[in-house]
Amino acid sequence: MIITDIAQIDRIAEVTFGEAKGIISVDMKDYAFIKDHSESLKAINFKVSALTEDVVHSLDEAIIEAGKENVSNVLLYIKGNGSDAGIWAVTIEQFNMFIESFNKHLETANIIWGMGDDNGTRENISILIILGYGK
Repeated sequence: MIITDIAQIDRIAEVTFGEAKGIISVDMKDYAFIKDHSESLKAINFKVSALTEDVVHSLDEAIIEAGKENVSNVLLYIKGNGSDAGIWAVTIEQFNMFIESFNKHLETANIIWGMGDDNGTRENISILIILGYGK
């Protein structure tokens, strides 16, 4: 779940932001900013069926495992099926629950966040968190 290889993080960013239809856009310029202003990067990337309390707990554990100390920059991107699929994969309540939990770990970091649609999959939400350390 935690990725430390920069080339792999670069590929994930290119695929994620190259295909994204943003509700709230994030693009490769945002990724470049995080990368340029950080001494090292780690990524947390996975798919879930919904943003539940269990998912938030798993993300809490992943952030702690990745090392929340010295995180200066964060890129957060959540992608789910949107209005074209006839359902909203992420509700405001779910998103707020996620952000509140996320913020308790990384309250001093600069955060760039976005949300996008992926109508190719009706059942999954993709979450990509890129943590920038130092600088």
